[in-house]
Amino acid sequence: MTDISRYIYQYMCNEIVGSQRVVRYRRRFLEVFEFVHNNCLSPSKYLVVSGSKAEGLDLAESDLDIMLISNRYSVYESKSKMSSVLLSDIQIRQILQIDTDNAQPGFVLLRVHNELFCDQTFFERNGDGTYFSSKRYLSNLGSKYTRNKINGPCLSNLDGKLDVAHSLKCSEWPSVAKDWATRKRSSGWPSVFLVSDIVTHGVLLVPIGSKSRSDHVHPLEWRISFSVSEKLLINSWTHTQLLCYAMLKVLLNEVIKNKNGHDCFLCSYFLKTTLFWLSDEVDMRKWTANRLLDCFVMCLCRLTYWITQKYIPNYFIPEHNMIDRLHDQQSWDELLALMSFLHGIGWQSILLCESFQVLKICQHLNDLPLKGLGDFEKAVVPLINILNLNLQDVTYGSRNKAFSKCGSFIIKKKIPKKYRIMFLIVLSSMSLKRSESLLRQKQWNKLYYSKHKEEISCYLISAHSCVATGWALIALNLYLCGQYQIVLKILKFAMSVCSSDQFIISPEDFHIPSFQDLCRYMSTSTFSYLKKIKYQTRYKCIIIDTLESIDYLLQPNPQSDGFTFETPFSLYYLRFACYHRLKNVDGIQQCLNDLKMFLEKEATDSIGITLNKLHHSILSFAYQITFDENMEHYLIFLHSKHKRSHLY
Repeated sequence: MTDISRYIYQYMCNEIVGSQRVVRYRRRFLEVFEFVHNNCLSPSKYLVVSGSKAEGLDLAESDLDIMLISNRYSVYESKSKMSSVLLSDIQIRQILQIDTDNAQPGFVLLRVHNELFCDQTFFERNGDGTYFSSKRYLSNLGSKYTRNKINGPCLSNLDGKLDVAHSLKCSEWPSVAKDWATRKRSSGWPSVFLVSDIVTHGVLLVPIGSKSRSDHVHPLEWRISFSVSEKLLINSWTHTQLLCYAMLKVLLNEVIKNKNGHDCFLCSYFLKTTLFWLSDEVDMRKWTANRLLDCFVMCLCRLTYWITQKYIPNYFIPEHNMIDRLHDQQSWDELLALMSFLHGIGWQSILLCESFQVLKICQHLNDLPLKGLGDFEKAVVPLINILNLNLQDVTYGSRNKAFSKCGSFIIKKKIPKKYRIMFLIVLSSMSLKRSESLLRQKQWNKLYYSKHKEEISCYLISAHSCVATGWALIALNLYLCGQYQIVLKILKFAMSVCSSDQFIISPEDFHIPSFQDLCRYMSTSTFSYLKKIKYQTRYKCIIIDTLESIDYLLQPNPQSDGFTFETPFSLYYLRFACYHRLKNVDGIQQCLNDLKMFLEKEATDSIGITLNKLHHSILSFAYQITFDENMEHYLIFLHSKHKRSHLY
């Protein structure tokens, strides 16, 4: 069993979860994301990333969980604490007090302290007083954001990859969980220092009530969420504990949830709770790579027992049975039979999972496929898209100020190298958005040119982090400034630094310029250290909306207010536009040939039929204005007429 345990341990490190370093980098990256969001973008709500990704896992079924904490309400349990706050800070007006006596274990009611200063939309009065309704609070959010669906206490996007829980913060540790902080633990985990740290963080309250007494949730109750505490606990686990948790999640997603209805009963939070309880009880020295499968079977046994008893105790509040829903006996019996079967075959139950099928054919550890990426890239690259997240119900501050604040922090603070690179990646995302926002200017006047010069450093950062897209944005902005010769040099350089099979580079009279050359062309200093952040290389579309005074060459349809270019195509087409403006016949002919060859190659790639058709129509447009002067004059006339119509 020891050899098999080590074999599967290594397989999971290589193929499913990642090594300890990969997990650590994931956690650090999301810490940086939280820091920049909360300290630089000045949101109206405080953000906490929770769930699997924040815990260091990035499994196929993992979604992104965000806790948004409102700053409008202050929640307390003790009257003395509430009174002292009211005396010390007269600005705090919306005060809520926890009531646990009239709520189910694990839930609270929120009494309204002063009705005059609270939004009465969420009030509900009964014989015991005035309460802040969780049902009304969540319904109000759902009515404002119709493109999202309500999923428990969360608002989820349509593809289910993002769950946002709007919550309130209670800075006090609740009395119903005080026994957790003082109980004796045979394992020595968590440490006294960690317990003390967790208690100081308090808890969050999410808008969902219990179902223990009926099929419908209690309209006034709020569930106590220990998301921040759980993240701190999991960060203190050994890597074996985390892998054991990941194995249970894979089993749940790929085997148990495939059975009809079983996904309604079990969730990953039950698996996490199982690990918490066993970590509390079992000596930490037993959670080793040699005993991975023994630990996995132990967890499976405990989970099966709880399902048999229909009672899964919350780790912080054992009186809270987390199976708080009524299910028909037949479905429950089917789930119990499946769990008993999986427990019966022990560790081999993982062989039923698609993710572990390779174990059946790999006879030696050396046979396992490796990705060929470094630990940092494995951790960070899949998380890059998180940086493009714009959360609803959050009022963001100035992107310019956020960019400057983040840049100043990187320069002034002494932070570890990997953290610095992560901050630079976040900074590059902001710079890309600033570059794109400049293209949305309604008039290309002196103010635009002045702003363009101010944004040069942003362009260079986005160019080094997003490569093709970043350089395309630089070229497009300079094209609109009429600097066609410089644009041609930038386009040449952009094609050379991107993947060699992505572009067909035709011979030119001038050599490919270096990065330093381009900096000199644009009258700015070089940012050599930014070369370290090319992890964010991506080919995306340049989508510009509501452009009312765009160059007619970039807007084949004068009646539309925007355009969409797939990035590699935009580099080719901008070359054509520059040569057309310079009236360089040889250059125009070469560009048309390159565009045609690119589209022929593109036809064999899976980039989307709609975009492919658009590119062909743009190529036809290029041929028309090249060989038909009357067509060009007509398009200029239509475009100017379209601009004038927007002025009235």
